[in-house]
Amino acid sequence: MEAAPFSKRVDEKIAKQRAKVEARMQKGGVPDARRAEIRKVLDDVQAKVRAAVGKAAKDGVITQDEAKQVRKLAREARKAIAEQLGLGKKHEKKGKREKPKGRPIPVPVT
Repeated sequence: MEAAPFSKRVDEKIAKQRAKVEARMQKGGVPDARRAEIRKVLDDVQAKVRAAVGKAAKDGVITQDEAKQVRKLAREARKAIAEQLGLGKKHEKKGKREKPKGRPIPVPVT
């Protein structure tokens, strides 16, 4: 794949991610100080992804392996953002319910 369309696509995804984060902050009523901190973390991580794209695009062509590396870095970056900001915590699944230990119910034999 040529470098320009790939770079454009990555930039679109970064913009989409930023818009989602901004919308969630707006909806959640996040204080301005916390918003600035979140934006800084987001900028740092997105700069790393853009640098990886630039490095992969030096020769003008993005190979499949280079694209995989960029995607892997982007995934790790998203996880890092969620971890740093405390957004990645999901509810733990509840364990299986145990069967009640009451009296057995007699079943008539016919």
